[in-house]
Amino acid sequence: MAGKKNRRKKNNAASARPRSSAPRAHAAEPEAAALRRPAEEPAPAREASSGNAPGRTAAPGRLMGLMKEYPERTGGVLLFALPLLAMFAGHFVTAAGHGLPLFGSLAGFIGEYVMLFLAALIIDSLTRRQWLSWIAIALPEITLALVSYYKVSINSEPLMLRDMNLFANTSEVLYFAIPKIKLGIATVLPIVLTAAVLAALIFLDVRLPRRTVSRPDAALSACILALIVLTGLGTRSFSDISSQEEREARLGTAYGLYTAWNGDLIKDLYSSDHEVVIKAYGNDNSHKSETPTVIFLMSESFFDVTELDGVSFEKDPIPVFHSLEDEAISGKFLSMTYMGGTGYVEYEVQTGICSNLLKQSDTLASVGASAHKNMPHISDVFRNMGYDTVFLHSYSTKLYNRATIYEAIGYDKVLFEDSFGEDAKTAGGYISDEALSEKIISLYEERDPSAPLMIFAVSMENHQPYYADKFDRKAESGLSSGVLGEEDLGILDAFVSGCEDADRGLGMLVDYFRENGEPVMIVFWGDHLPNLSNGTSNVYDMLGYSNGSNTLQWGAYDLEKMLETDYLIWNNYGFTAADRTESSTLLGLHVLEYLDFGLTDYFRWLQENVEPQYLMYRPRLFVGADGGIYPIIPSEYSDMMKDYEAVVRNLVYEGATLFPKE
Repeated sequence: MAGKKNRRKKNNAASARPRSSAPRAHAAEPEAAALRRPAEEPAPAREASSGNAPGRTAAPGRLMGLMKEYPERTGGVLLFALPLLAMFAGHFVTAAGHGLPLFGSLAGFIGEYVMLFLAALIIDSLTRRQWLSWIAIALPEITLALVSYYKVSINSEPLMLRDMNLFANTSEVLYFAIPKIKLGIATVLPIVLTAAVLAALIFLDVRLPRRTVSRPDAALSACILALIVLTGLGTRSFSDISSQEEREARLGTAYGLYTAWNGDLIKDLYSSDHEVVIKAYGNDNSHKSETPTVIFLMSESFFDVTELDGVSFEKDPIPVFHSLEDEAISGKFLSMTYMGGTGYVEYEVQTGICSNLLKQSDTLASVGASAHKNMPHISDVFRNMGYDTVFLHSYSTKLYNRATIYEAIGYDKVLFEDSFGEDAKTAGGYISDEALSEKIISLYEERDPSAPLMIFAVSMENHQPYYADKFDRKAESGLSSGVLGEEDLGILDAFVSGCEDADRGLGMLVDYFRENGEPVMIVFWGDHLPNLSNGTSNVYDMLGYSNGSNTLQWGAYDLEKMLETDYLIWNNYGFTAADRTESSTLLGLHVLEYLDFGLTDYFRWLQENVEPQYLMYRPRLFVGADGGIYPIIPSEYSDMMKDYEAVVRNLVYEGATLFPKE
């Protein structure tokens, strides 16, 4: 009996252990237990009481269980899907924001997908964290698209490869742009999508088992990606695209910028150099005229605002400029840019170098001081003539690398806003044009009387942003418009107020030198058209001045019109007034010709080989010396442009060996 009791106790203990341990197993592994549960076992009570069909609320749990059971398959599916989601987010910004197709090119779609997939695969193979892959491919895609979207909205021009050089000046750029940045479906939806995918991937990373790292996959993907980049695979078919507007429409922002960069890379790696024969001129330091004081004054965003249709003025806003046109060389000035890019214009004027012949990633500001040290400048000619040279800007040194570049160029003095003194008059938030003219006069009066003086001055007062009440007064010319709304009229009124001040500043200089009697030449021009946008509407569009806000619809004549400002060259010692169209490329050379100065070898080459056929060039526009306007470079000018490009590349990238400085 005792043995039986002992056996019963043992059997009872054995049967009790599984019952007492079952709840612990269920609590530790609920999903695994659910997967092991026989098909006929009833669902837990909490599911049955939910009111839904049996098993429906368990679907997420079963899906998570399957994902845990097959983490490699889950990672593979996501790896193929993430590039598509990133492309959709980036392309949606452009498509929804500017009425373009979501994907404008099948070849571009495939090329972009392959590159994003390989990039994601490299990171995934090294880390097995797909949220890092998502950040790596989605963040550049969406960020570049958003920046380009707002740049088009504000400046009517997409993000360019050369704009990357302004990264160090982000705070200054944002200061001008933030008042015009407005949210909409085109920008909010991609941001929400990007954040949602990131959150989901981080959640899965926490819940799913860690996959094994495969560094051979990463190495192979990196090799394939490098091969694509170095051979230009997939991008050479887009070599016919001449502008970033077209690239963005067909390829999206990110891939469009990549093809532009890759095009420059492939050209450097595989293109043979175009040989150009340079005649040995010998620098000529002679001159057949006086050596007058020469003042270059580039006026921020100045143009003849009275030419805008749909706007009326009670009196002339720029009477000095209009009166001087009758006794000066004057006309339209073709800038290399519109609505921004002051520094690019001033460097082009001084070098005679067409900026659009540089690499697409470069500007005459980004190539740096070392390149400018060897490059030719009009100041070289003035120094050869015995001039003291001064660069003067009524703003800071923050933009366009001015401080280092002008020092490398060799100006005797390089002055910025800190040279004006704390009591300098301001207007519209910047040092006024009146203060700038006073500074120019003081520099003249303090000059060394034994040497002639050349001043290259750049104003700032009438810089964007424009908004109602920017100045402490309304425009004195009394403008009105039956077309513009209150906000747009306030923008235009602020700009016109700045033009009135620029005109008065010009009048101060002319009056001073008329009375002084010493020979002087004043070269006055607007650097580019102003940015008259509030972020959603544009004064040019509303007044019919531009052909819509979609720059892809602009023809060559539309683009040429949006590059026009006004200029005049006045002197008090006599030459015949004339009407002549100028350009940022050739203005400096033409001033040297008017002065009848001996030219350096480079400017003589420019005079003999480029000037007779060329006025200006940029993607989608070529203007010949005869005023002919073309959407592409005509065949009769192609040889000249090839020679010109070869010379420009030598000057900027090869140490100016064709035209070495003495």
